[in-house]
Amino acid sequence: MAMKSFKNIREMFDKVKESVEESKNKKFTNKDFSMADGKRWKPTAQKGENVSKYVVRFLPNPYSETGKPFVIRKLHGFGPEGNKLYENCPWSIGKKCPICLDVNPMFKSENPTDKDMAYKRYGKKRYFANVYIVSDPRENGAMEGKVYIWEMGKKLGSKLEKAIDEDFVFYDPYEGADFNVEVKTVKDFPNYDASDFSRKTTKLLDGDDEKLNEVCGQCYDLEKEILGEENFRTFEQIEERYSAYNRGEQVSNSFPKNDKQEQESDNSVTKKSEPKNEEQEEVPDLIGQIEEAREEMQSDDKSDDAEENTTEEEPTETSDDEDFDIDIEEFEEELKKSFPDGE
Repeated sequence: MAMKSFKNIREMFDKVKESVEESKNKKFTNKDFSMADGKRWKPTAQKGENVSKYVVRFLPNPYSETGKPFVIRKLHGFGPEGNKLYENCPWSIGKKCPICLDVNPMFKSENPTDKDMAYKRYGKKRYFANVYIVSDPRENGAMEGKVYIWEMGKKLGSKLEKAIDEDFVFYDPYEGADFNVEVKTVKDFPNYDASDFSRKTTKLLDGDDEKLNEVCGQCYDLEKEILGEENFRTFEQIEERYSAYNRGEQVSNSFPKNDKQEQESDNSVTKKSEPKNEEQEEVPDLIGQIEEAREEMQSDDKSDDAEENTTEEEPTETSDDEDFDIDIEEFEEELKKSFPDGE
């Protein structure tokens, strides 16, 4: 049942807080990420600027019962340059994922090589939220006053969760706060450490109900846009792609808009010796452009939307867990799921 308006946000906050806690403990694995399809917004570090600044306002999801302002997906992204595999994890919507089933047991291995592979292939959290653009100087402010979906990594997403833990209803249009985004480049990777909520609560658009209703109408249904089944391949399709990747075959990262476009495995898996055909290259890409995907995943691997660890070295058994965007407690829960009988 949709909310239809922003009026009862605070009444629903307890349910939102409970839902966020459940999301933290929910051990689905993996998924997604982003890119421009006309609906997405992405702050970038502008050339010639030490710090690029933007201002946004997080909005409730009016299509949900509680208005919870974000949803979480995970993305598997790994492999060498030229043959990376990106896959939305179906565990994000409660379905089994062959990559997770293969990777999770590796964390229990005493072999450091297995653990290293598990770290690399484990899915990373991606947070998606409706945001109203208050200030964005790019393109002469063309995006200001509009609603987009903003995809964030774990560090920015944790700021939202922390705010909810502190009972701050930041997404309330009447008593919430702006989010000040500051982007700088640290050794070729975007860094968002300084981004945070304004200390002053304000009414979005001066609390004008008519204007807020217009904004409400611009919001996207996050459950549908981000967690809709059309965003995920089937278990069998992922298994086939993953097996092909492990055999050293070239795997396409195009993501068809419906499963019928990928009923034949040749549409998604190509052997290295076989050139890509024109039809394959024209398959729509729901996850976003592959170069953007690589940049986003590299940013998460090395800085996770804020981490200033930018070394290019391969991880070792003594590497800091944060290099991999890993939550150890989360892994322990994954292991329990992989080995329910304590085997």
